[in-house]
Amino acid sequence: ILMVGSGLTMLDLVLSLNHNDHIGKITVISRRGLLPLPHGNAEPYELNRVPSGNINTSQLLSWVKSEVKLAEGKGKNWRAVTDAIRPYIQQLWGGLSLQEKKKFLRHLRPFWEIHRHKMPVESLTILNRMKQEGRLQIIAGRIKDAALEANKIRVTYATRNNNELKHIAVDHIINCTGPETEYRKLRSSLYNKIGRASCRERV
Repeated sequence: ILMVGSGLTMLDLVLSLNHNDHIGKITVISRRGLLPLPHGNAEPYELNRVPSGNINTSQLLSWVKSEVKLAEGKGKNWRAVTDAIRPYIQQLWGGLSLQEKKKFLRHLRPFWEIHRHKMPVESLTILNRMKQEGRLQIIAGRIKDAALEANKIRVTYATRNNNELKHIAVDHIINCTGPETEYRKLRSSLYNKIGRASCRERV
């Protein structure tokens, strides 16, 4: 089985297959090969400051890093910071220009999501065991092509590190990338009428 996307949707499916004694190999591919980070102790943390007005992605990233450093100085960790940021997400998103929002979605969104949408420690233990047993492989890369070949699906992908083309034969492909977030590509009349306007300012 090939799973496209390495977020929580993938995690749920892998754990479900493992629970049901799936014995075949599972390969997971995503652009960066990043997995959700594990839950952990996150004591309440009060942000030192919150940017207001117009900001850019570089300033946003520097601010988060500075808050994490301050939190660590108080014996806390990045989890406390991401929790503290949650009430201000709309404010921060609204302070980015359209160009900066596109930059965030292209470059920073995957890193934000693995910190924001965490996995249970028990789940990470299962994934690590499956990898050690050779039942699970995580690949950082982009799918270039997929075609039926001798009752298999032959998938061609380019590795992230050196753009080398590689191939893998699988029986099934499961899309774990989540719902389409580019609303201009959706043909639903509901989105055409209200989705664009209401979702334009959301991360």
